Amino acid sequence: MVFEGDRDLGSEAVGLVGAERKFNKDWGMELRGFYSDAENDRGNPNLDQEVLGASVDVLRYFSSASRVTPYLAGGIGEVHSNPATGPYDDQTQLNAGGGFRYALGDAWSIRTDARYIYGTDNETADGILSVGLSYAFGGADAPVAAPVHVVRDSDADGVEDGVDQCPGTPAGVAVDAKGCALDKDGDGVPNYRDKCPN
Repeated sequence: MVFEGDRDLGSEAVGLVGAERKFNKDWGMELRGFYSDAENDRGNPNLDQEVLGASVDVLRYFSSASRVTPYLAGGIGEVHSNPATGPYDDQTQLNAGGGFRYALGDAWSIRTDARYIYGTDNETADGILSVGLSYAFGGADAPVAAPVHVVRDSDADGVEDGVDQCPGTPAGVAVDAKGCALDKDGDGVPNYRDKCPN
């Protein structure tokens, strides 16, 4: 976690845990909690801070065919710093940022995330950079149904329009594979009109 400079707190490790609910391939919502034990840059232990916070965030994914899925994120939360040593106790924070997910399989992925965090009560500006392992609970997404091929047969003779070489044959007339009326004796007159069929 990177703290605002005028509080004399440097960059400190942060423990972060989150739980996310994806609504679809593009949108998700996440509840995150974090903890950091920040030491004073000047070596004064009386100015150290223990920082505990939580936020609710919305994530917008940009799906792609590759294993890497970028996203943007933003949310609102509350942070509590140790009141005995910190310059503030509780305050509301807004965060914005983004990151990437790299899929290792159906459920596991590596996630990188960078957030700018603005404290509204004391006008602080902090940041969190994180890399972690993510596991998606639940089953795989339902398979997408294959598109249905719509067959057009304008004259209802059983031969698709794109193949039918004799469109417009009357209903009920027997036709060949090309959609043309049968001509048993080969005299050029279809059976249904041939008065001398042999």
